[in-house]
Parts: sequence; structure tokens; C-alpha cells
Amino acid sequence: MLVITTRGRKSKLPRHTMVSCIEFDQKNYAISGWWLQSDWIKNIHEDPLVTVQMGLKIYSAHARRVIDLEEFQGVARSLFESGGDSHFKEWLDTLEIAYTVDDLIDKRDLVHFIGFDPVEQEGPAPLTANLIWIWAVVLSLLLGWLFFIW
Repeated sequence: MLVITTRGRKSKLPRHTMVSCIEFDQKNYAISGWWLQSDWIKNIHEDPLVTVQMGLKIYSAHARRVIDLEEFQGVARSLFESGGDSHFKEWLDTLEIAYTVDDLIDKRDLVHFIGFDPVEQEGPAPLTANLIWIWAVVLSLLLGWLFFIW
């Protein structure tokens, strides 16, 4: 999984979307399941500069639709090798694409892989994790343990 931060096309505020990640040729890719109906895709059309987060790795990137056939084939093969996410097979069924890499490639006009090309420019503010609440849980557990042993 990865988190993509786009700028809202109207508000210009950071918008965060979690999507399944496909790795190919040391780059990250995602699938837009609903293409132009997805807000994150609409935001990318307005401003392709995004921030990508995968685990502890955070980088700015230019988001683009994969149109090169060789790159599309590589991403499709990587997707099938990984097994895709839990909804992948059902999603292909809705598009009337057989669960084969060849049929996916043949019907690539129905599928929209998004590639993330790293850039030096600073993208939108990434999603930050506010984990301050963990200290309250740890302190509560410690106090409970101390109370229990006395």
C-alpha cells in the first residue's frame, strides 16, 4: 500500500488517498479503479505534482498515466506476480477482463496505471501520523501493572 497526497483541485489543500502499490523496475505504480471518477485522479489532472509515502519512504513525484506499451506490460506482469489486492480479480470481472496478464494487456485501454516519477520539487505536505496517544496507553498499562503487582 502507499499513500498519495495530491492538492485538491478546488481547495488546493493536501488530500490523502491510500491505494495498492505495484512495484516495477524500482518504481511505484498504482491503479485507478474508477479512472476519472476518482477524486485523486481529478486532482492529478489539475496538478500532477504529488507526494508518495510507502512505509517510512516519502518522496515527491510527477504522477502520469502509463501509456508506453512496454512499461504497461511490465507493470501488468508485476501486478499478476504479486497477486494484486483482495479486489483485483473481481475488479477485472467488472471490466470484462479475464484473469490473465495477456487479456489485461489486450484491453489496456480500460485500465489506467499511474506511474510516479520522483522529482526534486517539493510536493504537497505528506500525511503525518500523530502518535502522541500511544504514550497515554503505555502510561495507563504501566500504572495498571504497578497497581496489579502491589
